Amino acid sequence: MEELEKIREMLKYEIIKRYNTFNASRMLYDHNDPDRFPQQVFFDFSTDPRATPIDKKFLQSLKNIAYKPESVLKVVKLPSIASEQMNYINFFDYLRNAGVKKIFHLIVDDTNQRHTDTQIKSCLKGFEIERLNWRRPNFPVSNHLGGVQRLSLYWNGLDTVLQGWSSKRGLTALKDLRELKITISSNHPQELEAEGTFSSNWKEFVHHLHKQKGKPTQNENVRVSPSIESRDPQCPQRYELCWTERFDTKDSEEKRLQIQYMVENEIGTPRQFPNQASTEKDSGKPTVPHEWYNHMVHYVEAFSVLLDEQEETLAEGKKWPLVKVAIVDDGILLPRNDLGYNICGESFNEVFEALPDDSEGFACDTREEYQDDECGTHFYMADGNHGNSMATLVSRMCPRVHFHICRVKVVAGKYEGTQSFTVDSVRMAIEWATRHEVDIISMSLSIESERMDDARMKLNKAIQEASNKGIVIFCSCGDGRPRNSTSLEADDNTITIGAANSAGNPPDYVGRRPKIFLLPGVDIGAQGVVGSGSSISTALAAGLAGLILHLNQVSFQMDHVELRKKVKTIFERMRQSEDNPFLEVWRYFKEGEKIDKHSVTATIKRMLDI
Repeated sequence: MEELEKIREMLKYEIIKRYNTFNASRMLYDHNDPDRFPQQVFFDFSTDPRATPIDKKFLQSLKNIAYKPESVLKVVKLPSIASEQMNYINFFDYLRNAGVKKIFHLIVDDTNQRHTDTQIKSCLKGFEIERLNWRRPNFPVSNHLGGVQRLSLYWNGLDTVLQGWSSKRGLTALKDLRELKITISSNHPQELEAEGTFSSNWKEFVHHLHKQKGKPTQNENVRVSPSIESRDPQCPQRYELCWTERFDTKDSEEKRLQIQYMVENEIGTPRQFPNQASTEKDSGKPTVPHEWYNHMVHYVEAFSVLLDEQEETLAEGKKWPLVKVAIVDDGILLPRNDLGYNICGESFNEVFEALPDDSEGFACDTREEYQDDECGTHFYMADGNHGNSMATLVSRMCPRVHFHICRVKVVAGKYEGTQSFTVDSVRMAIEWATRHEVDIISMSLSIESERMDDARMKLNKAIQEASNKGIVIFCSCGDGRPRNSTSLEADDNTITIGAANSAGNPPDYVGRRPKIFLLPGVDIGAQGVVGSGSSISTALAAGLAGLILHLNQVSFQMDHVELRKKVKTIFERMRQSEDNPFLEVWRYFKEGEKIDKHSVTATIKRMLDI
């Protein structure tokens, strides 16, 4: 058994090393198993536009989701830190406690210099790192970097730093180092080159490294190309400094150490830290809470109390089943403690192509210089706030949700200022949600497909299969877009939702459309949600459907799957009239009514007309 475990670890190591994050994860784990979730083979927090702090609150949210770190990570990318009181010690402790041993490529943007030398050593302690790029000037080099093969350093021009790097306790102590890249940072790089000191310092630095290795080399063997004197100070260029190092080993292997350096005016622009604001466009009007929204929030709060009370009457250890809702959008952004502990998800926004389903094997990347800092995306590190807001609205309507977050690929829309999502990523998200046996799929999005091509037909098939399993599928009407045969709202297997104003009427960008239900979507006044549109209405509809399923759990009026198939009929009964499809929820969720098991049973019976 021990030998098998060693083989498993060896295979895992090679797979994560040789393949991109997308394919490595799918080789190691079954992403279609609803009972087991894949472990993380990378972490990339560098893409967050809002610069969310990777603090204890964030890490607690990260622990709450279903995905744990693998013991071997391909890439870890961390952004610069805004607060002077913060550092990444807690994050590296999280990795260490989760059992991470190996990191192939670690990239930390420490441009703002939030870590002391001691704190950096504390962060890196205990990890085997092959490639390290800690982006800060005068990085402390010592034997705590043992095992590093490729190292990026940043120098601000101090000769004492070069002396420290080339000492016995510096770079020469790194026995596995094969590639060194040094970036020279100065606001006045020409000063570094005054009177030839720049060139002489570098030659002395290289000569000292060789001397420490026991094989001193002559200065004439050190190449600087192109020559320092030929560089235009206004147009910085790159230089390479290379040599071959030979020394005796047991197998007489020839080893090489390559040094590359380049001059930049600065290490990089420190990251800007915008306010934690939504990316949704605001109408500019004061947001007064919508009567419909307020009415339902108060009902849900009272019903949540009933759920807690009724749960105490269940058998010991038993709880009410959670309603599984798939949010097909641009992802969410941690920390989201308000969504509870029940979050799982998948990203379909990968930059890599999946390997063919019928391939007999997986062909690894054969590029000589594989860009192993490239990686996929996390479903919990959204670029925007749209999916975040949709999850918030669903949770406000449905008290107990198991969120299945499907991050799909965002593209520019056909119309100015609009966004759309790729057909393939939406199809893969629906297939994944169906395999995970969700109750509801909420798509507050639109796709723009000019024709019913192969990709669009595959999407139709995925929607059909989900519908056949009784999954309730909501989609937004195309605000400002014409309804056509390839839009999601034209599919009879979906329930199309449009926005309504406080009077229950659709705004001009929705208009009068066939086969549509209207819910609040114009300045609803929900805390944490900014903007207007049918996407907001769609999330409310999905949450309302989840609430109906909860009502049935308490009153036991109908089989769970059968009730899902009745949701569209219930919505038809709720609408104001056939001519006005605005849902008048107060006719079923009565204001001032005591919320107990009897009233809940009466409510669900009215909905089902029984």
